[in-house]
Amino acid sequence: SFRSPAAQFELGRAMHEREAYSESLPWLIMAATQDHPEAQNLLGDAYSNGEGVPQSDTTALMWYRRAAAVGWAEAQMNLGNCYLFGRGVAEDLGMAVRWLS
Repeated sequence: SFRSPAAQFELGRAMHEREAYSESLPWLIMAATQDHPEAQNLLGDAYSNGEGVPQSDTTALMWYRRAAAVGWAEAQMNLGNCYLFGRGVAEDLGMAVRWLS
């Protein structure tokens, strides 16, 4: 059933991988708002790269933070890089090290 966050994510990811970005967003958002960390991270990527949405480092950071907070390793790396390079947040080497360690 497409009511489960896992199914919503898989559908959204499949569309995203085919570069059908705008079609993938509703599915990724549904999964992400139900606390699916992989969907949250992929939404962060979409906003970071402007894939189907206006590019926004601030919004990417928000989604990375949500996924990183529950231990999603890829999101922790992405969040650390945001702090390292000042993307959506002021550069902060201490926070970068925290998330990249």
